[in-house]
Amino acid sequence: MRLIQFGGLALSEYGGEDSFPVAARSAVVGMQNGGFDQDGTAVWFQSRTVTRRMMLVDPIDSQLDTLYGALGMGQRILTAVLRDNTTRRQTWAKVTSIECERGAGTLGQQPVVVHWSMLYPFWMASADEPWYLDNGLLLNATATWYLDAGKIETQAITSSPWAFTVTNAGAAVVRRGTITITPAAAASIVDPWIANLTTGEWVRYVGTISAGQALEIDLLTKTATLNGVDVYANVLVSNRLDWLTLAVGSNSIRVTGTVTGTVTLTWAWARHYL
Repeated sequence: MRLIQFGGLALSEYGGEDSFPVAARSAVVGMQNGGFDQDGTAVWFQSRTVTRRMMLVDPIDSQLDTLYGALGMGQRILTAVLRDNTTRRQTWAKVTSIECERGAGTLGQQPVVVHWSMLYPFWMASADEPWYLDNGLLLNATATWYLDAGKIETQAITSSPWAFTVTNAGAAVVRRGTITITPAAAASIVDPWIANLTTGEWVRYVGTISAGQALEIDLLTKTATLNGVDVYANVLVSNRLDWLTLAVGSNSIRVTGTVTGTVTLTWAWARHYL
């Protein structure tokens, strides 16, 4: 895998060398004859710093100006491509430092090293992610002109319990995703309970969602809104650390509640990789 783009900035391919270190948190407490792991069998990955070493070629000064400008861009999409030169993965990152030797060097060439900070330590399959503009905004201009892509599981629920399977074909547990529940005209659902029978995790909203309303649950930021109004106090979960994850492989999902008419559940997520 090699880095190719940050926001709208294409990265130089000359002399490119990339580093993608991965580290898990250590919560081991020292004890006599060994230690105690406070995380048990769980593995929690730390935020990461990825690095690209590359060579700029003429015109060097304008490229350096653009590169230094990336320091002020904040969080943007960092894109990488696999060895097949087709499959792409992406994550959110920001430039934290740039190293640039100002010596005589080689005429017409300038080596630079760029470091990015990844707060969320996973790469997502680009094919599964929504489309974003270079400034990080979603490509979603109006309610009529909705252009978002992405991997979305959609279920038209008409009875309870309602069961379906979500297959995570990635290489890591998915902790990032958004669940939206929207009843059709004259429809409603009371106390929707979404459970992943594979992991044993569940999320439940206590209340009624009626036609014209939309409940949105962000599984990573652990927030919930009903038509844009905070309803966090109405959400019950089995695990406050991970509200609802998708294990690698098949996940058996069950939705229960008092259903009238047709209620649509959408689950937007992306395959994760380290």
